Amino acid sequence: MTVGHEGVPIDLKLQKRLDQHPEPYYCLRWRTRYLSSPGSNRKFYSSSDAGFWTLPVSVALCLLRQAEECGMLGFKYDDRRFRDGNHWSTIIDSRELDVSQQLRYRDEIICDREEPEWGGNPLFIICQTKEYKGIWRKIMVVDTERYFCTFRSTTTSDEYKMGIFKDRLAGPWRLDNAMQEASAASMREFLRCLEEISQ
Repeated sequence: MTVGHEGVPIDLKLQKRLDQHPEPYYCLRWRTRYLSSPGSNRKFYSSSDAGFWTLPVSVALCLLRQAEECGMLGFKYDDRRFRDGNHWSTIIDSRELDVSQQLRYRDEIICDREEPEWGGNPLFIICQTKEYKGIWRKIMVVDTERYFCTFRSTTTSDEYKMGIFKDRLAGPWRLDNAMQEASAASMREFLRCLEEISQ
């Protein structure tokens, strides 16, 4: 799925990961290019010249709706590894938290510097999973005015070192500087939330 924004394509692609053992799995990947250099694929979630990646809520909703219509968010693409009992997943919706919980999670998913202005009460969805190499969170953050959003990943894994930002989040959480890959189940939650706030 591809939608253009400010002359730059934004893609949401279904991929079968064959490089992860013991069992391959499907994920959906956000991909785009740099606004300053439209011919270059954006390799990093955050860069010194482009900052953290964000996109309009309308574009994210359009891409997620297209993915759903094409069957990319279907249950058949859910991660089978969670059936073996060694994995688990949970959904955290900021709208269901009290104020103290919202603040705690916010410190764990939003960096203490160099962030976009999310407003006083950003909405967020956290899809938290226990995997082979620690706990991972696939996160959507939406600004207070519901104008723009982002999709990012954080982890507690010490083994995963590629592109990790350290010392920006509370607790053991670290921000992954790769563009987000997330399960179909996570994307369904992101879509559900965006549909609800866009009504």
